[in-house]
Amino acid sequence: MLENKSTNDTALQTDNETSMLSELDISLPLSPGTMSIVDTLLTEDVQPPDLAINIDQMQSQSEIRSSAQSAIAMQAPEPINVVTVKDLEPGATLSAKLQKAKQGQADKSKWMKIKRKRNRMFGVAYSSTTKSGDGEYVVKEPRIISERCSSKRCCKSKRCNEFSEEDRQRIFHSFWKELDWGQRKVYVASLADMRDVGRKKVEDSRRQCSITYYLRKDGERLKVCREMFLSTLCLGEWSVRNWVMSSVDGMHSSTKERPVPATGRHNEALEKRELVRKFFSDLPKLPSHYCRASTSKKYLEPHFQSVAEVYRLFEKQQATEVPSRQVFTEEFHKMNIGLYMPKKDQCDKYSAYKVGSLSQEDYDEHIARKEEARTSKAHDKKRAEEGQCHALTVDVQAVQLIPYLQASALYFKQKLAVHNFTVYNLNNDDVVCYVWHEGEGELNAHIFASCLTNYLETEINCDKEIVIYSDGCGSQNRNATLSNALSFLARRKGVSIIQKYLEKRHTQMECDSVHGVIERRKKHRDLHSPAQYVQLIKEARLRNPYKVYYLQHNFFRDFSKLIMFQSITPGRKVGDPTAADLRCIKYLPAGDIQWKIRHTNEWQLLLQPRRSTVHVGPEAKTTQLYSSPIPIKREKYRDLQSLKNVILPDFHAFYDSLSYQ
Repeated sequence: MLENKSTNDTALQTDNETSMLSELDISLPLSPGTMSIVDTLLTEDVQPPDLAINIDQMQSQSEIRSSAQSAIAMQAPEPINVVTVKDLEPGATLSAKLQKAKQGQADKSKWMKIKRKRNRMFGVAYSSTTKSGDGEYVVKEPRIISERCSSKRCCKSKRCNEFSEEDRQRIFHSFWKELDWGQRKVYVASLADMRDVGRKKVEDSRRQCSITYYLRKDGERLKVCREMFLSTLCLGEWSVRNWVMSSVDGMHSSTKERPVPATGRHNEALEKRELVRKFFSDLPKLPSHYCRASTSKKYLEPHFQSVAEVYRLFEKQQATEVPSRQVFTEEFHKMNIGLYMPKKDQCDKYSAYKVGSLSQEDYDEHIARKEEARTSKAHDKKRAEEGQCHALTVDVQAVQLIPYLQASALYFKQKLAVHNFTVYNLNNDDVVCYVWHEGEGELNAHIFASCLTNYLETEINCDKEIVIYSDGCGSQNRNATLSNALSFLARRKGVSIIQKYLEKRHTQMECDSVHGVIERRKKHRDLHSPAQYVQLIKEARLRNPYKVYYLQHNFFRDFSKLIMFQSITPGRKVGDPTAADLRCIKYLPAGDIQWKIRHTNEWQLLLQPRRSTVHVGPEAKTTQLYSSPIPIKREKYRDLQSLKNVILPDFHAFYDSLSYQ
């Protein structure tokens, strides 16, 4: 037992001797209690009451070390853990501290140099970069207010006695805790007036000016002596004189020479960074498919698995010496570029709740809404299996880029966007995919209404109630255009059609499994044209294959003339439910629309004043949305033409036939 205690005492003494070297990133055996004492002594400006250490009253560095050793010795021996001297929690190791920062970006606020500068700026004790004669780093004492002026002459010519100790403490605290160095220089220059020397006692005096000092109280400058001024602000006379002499009209201007323009190696580094930025600018990028409203980040096309893979491609492209991987990664993040698309169903409310930004009540309501939607979907699926209704799920697959090849030439070229609108029948697991490319149709409400109404009319018998589940995307599933189209179809077929929306970020449906199967089929496959992608979808599922419609521009219909309702917003004034709050919409054969904002609520009728004055009869017809193919951008057309070098000749005619601006 005694031997163990002696070993611990020796270890503590060794730790005490090395703890002053706060800049050294080495692992030392320290107990958690010892760790707290040393860190508090070296970094904090307020000492805990249980430590009998008053740095403000210490006169030398040796006294600081002696007091720290005494305080450490007072602690009871504890189990020894291997930890870093500073900035690591008890039990952490040096390997954790040296671990590479997330995304290659270092947290500079934790650097010893930055902490030292911050402590110095706020008047806290800090360890200097210079060493004393015995090889230890010099510990600079904290800034403390000194004793006030006690001269009797000040009572006659100065107003030092008008400042109480509370006034001095207030000035000192504001000066050192609320201002930075630049603000302090301006503050001092505004309280010190410089004038020519009135009388020189020595002929060869180097004194260049005389300074009159003031302190401010209740908005008024009161004249004080030099000792009172310096002791209150805890400044040296040389610093004050230098700041005042280098100020012009109360504004401080640095007397240091301006930095010499960067040349040589510095310019070379800037050129390399510019080379990296140009490389990233040339790579084709896509916006997020699901999160355009919440992020401005652009994503590289899905050819790369890591930043290292992008860097290897960059190395192959450059004939000269390339910048380091660190510089490459820094520019990658500065340009707000990503590799992977964000997950559609990642719940942001759960993330907010986990970090404490969302209350328990709001989170519980979010979970309740999710469970209500899931329960409703399971109930409708059971009804569909029993033949009581048709239950469908619909969704759009993430944008596909064609040609899809392994050739590196595709990395720097724009490609043709292909879209897939999928309908999944929950009754019999039948799947129908509507596929088109950007030269035949866009992504708007008329496009999705055309696909959905075509499915309802041609793929199922509209002889019983139809329930459609989807996410709440406004332009795709929750808008007046689609509602008018479904209401018109419900009147014409004499059936009820119900739209139900799953809770945001919890929209997993059977359609997602279809898209997953297609993505797995696409791996390690070369796709030279959209027609090949259509064929791939047909072959993706062996049993009960997917049915695919390859659409052209003349398929899509214009529903703008079927205006039964100008808006589906149920509210009228501020605070009322909006279209985004809707969770269920029911289109009745009589032409009325009902709605819910919770799946468990009762149906409510959409107010009739929202009706258009235009009467639309069951015999009304839609017109074509496009009279000709949609021209793509000229730059994209040129890129597609250049890619014909890696595309099979049989598909060249397709790319030649594309319209462009």
